[in-house]
Amino acid sequence: MELQGALGSLYPQRQAPVQLSVGYVATATSASELKLSMQLDPQIFASQLESDRQKAELDVLGAAVDDRGVISTFKQVLTITPETLTARAPVIWHQQLLVPPGLYQVRVAVRDRELGWTGSAMQWIEVPDFSQSSLQMSSLFIGGRGSSDQLSTTRQPVSHVIPQPVKVSVDHRFTTNSILRFQTYLYGTSQPAATDWSGLEVEAGIMRNGRPVVVMPAARVPRNTLANQPGWPYWAEVPLEHLAAGRYVLTVTAFDRATKSHTSQQINFTIE
Repeated sequence: MELQGALGSLYPQRQAPVQLSVGYVATATSASELKLSMQLDPQIFASQLESDRQKAELDVLGAAVDDRGVISTFKQVLTITPETLTARAPVIWHQQLLVPPGLYQVRVAVRDRELGWTGSAMQWIEVPDFSQSSLQMSSLFIGGRGSSDQLSTTRQPVSHVIPQPVKVSVDHRFTTNSILRFQTYLYGTSQPAATDWSGLEVEAGIMRNGRPVVVMPAARVPRNTLANQPGWPYWAEVPLEHLAAGRYVLTVTAFDRATKSHTSQQINFTIE
């Protein structure tokens, strides 16, 4: 009952603040998939894991409610062990929900089985109809990595070098010496025949207080060679070392030169 109460609460429960980040992608059947990423501060479990039990178990309950009142839900148990907290990094976990197009209020709540504390978070998101033939873009997914494991020696924005895995950032917060990676997927157009180019181009930039501070050159999106991945994946990286602490907006715009159409997405992030 406490978990359901936290999920349905008008305001987020802050006994254990939960960070929530929600995005969407298309599936191979042109359906939509919500991708939920959730995060908790590892300090919440410090004293608990020093006890004889050596683990904490959390009940997690989530729901996506559309503007017609249709509900998609998930429930899971999350086990936290000392090994989970070895790097003192945030506790991050993920979930997916298949949903039709529409406006959604996504909610998630957690409850510690032993101590009884609860936490919850909520986010609104509008999912487009990917069955349409027009050019469309998934959400933007962002993550960061340290400059010491940079893929190349360049200090300029780069794209489409074979990437190494980077965790999705749930709270969209990065340090000044890190490198921001963003990824998205493009849908709704046909690839030119006998070419390595998808026919799409992407322009990206970072703004602060309405002014551009990073402008990336236009980049061609390669042909998609992944049989199980619909659309065209695109990713790029931007070093943040020359940007001051503060709030920023990343904007990514895709162009289909054949149809003269375009689509774009934005995402906010903070440099500390």
